[in-house]
Amino acid sequence: MPSSPHLPLSDSPPPAADAPGWEVLELARRSAEAHATFQRLMTEAHLEYLRVTETILTGRLATTPTLPAPHTTAPHTTAPHTIAPHTTAPHTTAPHATAPHIAAPAVPAQPDRQGSPAAGPPAGPPAGPVPKPQDGDTAAAPEEVPGAGVLVRPAPSWVETAQCGRPLPGLDAGRVHVVDGGSGLGAAVAAELSERGVAATVADGRGPGGVVLLAGMAGPATPEDAIDTQLAGLRLAREGGRRGVFVVVADTVARPAGAWLGGLSGLATADDGERTPVYVECERGDRGPAALAGVIADELTRGGGAQRVRLAADGTRSVGRPAEPEPSAWPGILLGSEPRIGADSVLLARDCGMALVELARETPCRLILIGDTPLADEPPGLADAHDERTILRRFAAGTGGPDGLAGMRARARALLAVREIRATIEACEAAGAQVRYLCADGAGALSAELDRARADWGPITGLLYGPAPTPAAKSDDAASGAQLTGLAAALAATARDPLDTIVLFSGTTDHAVVGAALDRVAEAEQQRRPGCLVRSLAWTSRRTGEAGPGHPRPGTVAVSAARYPWIGDHRPQDIPILPPAAGLGWMAAAVREREPGAVLTGFRVLRPVATAEPQTISITLSGREVSLINGAGEPCFRARSGAPGRDREWRPTGDPARFPGSSVYAGRPLFHGPLLRTVRSLGEIGPTGVVGTVLGAGAMGWADDDLPVDLAALDGAVQLGGVWAMDEHRPVLPMGVAECRIHRWGRLPGPALCVVADGRRDKFGAHCDAALVGPDGELWMELLGIEFIALAADAPALTAPNPVSWT
Repeated sequence: MPSSPHLPLSDSPPPAADAPGWEVLELARRSAEAHATFQRLMTEAHLEYLRVTETILTGRLATTPTLPAPHTTAPHTTAPHTIAPHTTAPHTTAPHATAPHIAAPAVPAQPDRQGSPAAGPPAGPPAGPVPKPQDGDTAAAPEEVPGAGVLVRPAPSWVETAQCGRPLPGLDAGRVHVVDGGSGLGAAVAAELSERGVAATVADGRGPGGVVLLAGMAGPATPEDAIDTQLAGLRLAREGGRRGVFVVVADTVARPAGAWLGGLSGLATADDGERTPVYVECERGDRGPAALAGVIADELTRGGGAQRVRLAADGTRSVGRPAEPEPSAWPGILLGSEPRIGADSVLLARDCGMALVELARETPCRLILIGDTPLADEPPGLADAHDERTILRRFAAGTGGPDGLAGMRARARALLAVREIRATIEACEAAGAQVRYLCADGAGALSAELDRARADWGPITGLLYGPAPTPAAKSDDAASGAQLTGLAAALAATARDPLDTIVLFSGTTDHAVVGAALDRVAEAEQQRRPGCLVRSLAWTSRRTGEAGPGHPRPGTVAVSAARYPWIGDHRPQDIPILPPAAGLGWMAAAVREREPGAVLTGFRVLRPVATAEPQTISITLSGREVSLINGAGEPCFRARSGAPGRDREWRPTGDPARFPGSSVYAGRPLFHGPLLRTVRSLGEIGPTGVVGTVLGAGAMGWADDDLPVDLAALDGAVQLGGVWAMDEHRPVLPMGVAECRIHRWGRLPGPALCVVADGRRDKFGAHCDAALVGPDGELWMELLGIEFIALAADAPALTAPNPVSWT
């Protein structure tokens, strides 16, 4: 289907030029007829696609068909979604005529919804092995990474300091929830705080108010117990109350697994910036609940708010001073004047692809690679399929046997993983290393495989452990837990080996909890093995400028009316502020730059970004956390990056050109000036949604710019959602988006169909989903879970500057 089909107009006579409102009626008539023609073409194309796809997936074709290639009009395309064909009844020029709503059949999502970029050598992070070159019989060495290096995260320095006598700021801001977490201290700590005038109660921490989390004092019996405690604390930090204090108390020196609680110190980055985070390392020793409760309460009411405190069993109080990460060359950090690694070294490694290749280039060694992927033989007919999208098409066409979209996607990713592992092995061997690969399921199987390797090569002398890539089907928390659990198993398997080198890598997408846990485990291993070189590192590359958790690298955007004239046309309560859609687009682009398969989740507006004066805003990424910070250094928007959720089916109904866009801005409390009035037309507003037409930056006449997303269209989707959310013309403001999926980057080539669906209204506001379908028939953007808050009836008027009418 051509991207810009010719749209013939009707032969029916136009209204008389002297008829009242004939301009509006003529515009509505022409818009409706043009859209009906477009939708007919789109429907025919999709029905043909459905016929071919259904035939392929049920195996009824005698020959192998070729699936239609995705449209590639806009730059930076991701894999296309599909959308249910939109059926529109013929439009009539009679005033207020309502087109019947015809529900169209849903179209299943295409197998390459997100898609994967073509395999290529990783630029820096060791999260995945080096991909195999696609031509030739043997793998050549991966692409050289100039200046590849690491950031060494030193342990914080501790300074013995007396309490200042002042309470923790925010302790009196409201009720404080004391979360026992299995420690047996909750009631005693709540009582001690109450005696000191704090409104403290034992609770689960999920209501409004501050939180004191005591789960780290429960004394985990195994590393797995400690990891579960950290993940539970991470969930509480995200879902709990948003005011007051957030205090985490943990005993990280308790045996046998206290060191694995170190990640609790990273929970502060999961907070939204409105609470005071404090981390207290409290050694239990032989003190009972009453004594420990008094120590903890004293720290909170007299410690003055030091953000990291260590309370030793002997009564010593020390304040932690974080140390700046130190850049270092890799593998030079291991190969100094007295190299620890040589031809006789036996290194156990996991998920350190590029780091291993760099190490093998510098010194011969023996590598035992462990992983979860069996090195299965590749099915025939896929040698020239180099990415997930192409492999999925081959599977859908019958290569390897159809087994449903989910099964095909899993098989495609497993195939690519095997290729990457083989490429890493061959690259390391080409550099002079001897390599073994072990795929062991469970600690017992791993131990048996390592015993066989020791019989051939001798004891293991080093451990290199990197971050595993996050599977799309696995949540961020599950991936973090698996990474830490795998490290615990590797350390247990090498407990009796004479290790002289331990290197723990964190990656750029790890949450700060993971980095903090690795730091504390490294500190404990250094104490247990005084002669061993132990390092906790964040992989980085001077070419890409990437950095690990705790060392966020911001991007900046200069915001001014001179650069972006539309800035001044967003004026709720007559105050110019940055549209949340603009921040949403910039933050989504920053996430895509670092992790192409991720999406933006949990977007929240913390405070408005005033745009009356020019300023430079920053987009920072730390672990999975993404923040937009204004020129004054205040966090204004916050979100997270993560794997996309399940595919969403869209069923647009009704006539999107029923009413002109001028009726939207003339009769409702919107606050958009001419350059942001992107809703061209809309249909009847239903109980759960509405359809309409939205213009992009090009159609609005915006000058060429460097924006990664069509912000005009993105804001138009939010506007149309707001029109639905107003419900009897009440003023609303957008405050959050659960998930933002950008499938096509760059500017729309023409008007887009906007679908608002699955809406829910109440007296506090509304929630809905929205999607934009481009003139090419492909899904460009999805905003899931848009949250609007309703303003009070007596709130200042939401006015728009310079009223404008459509012509």
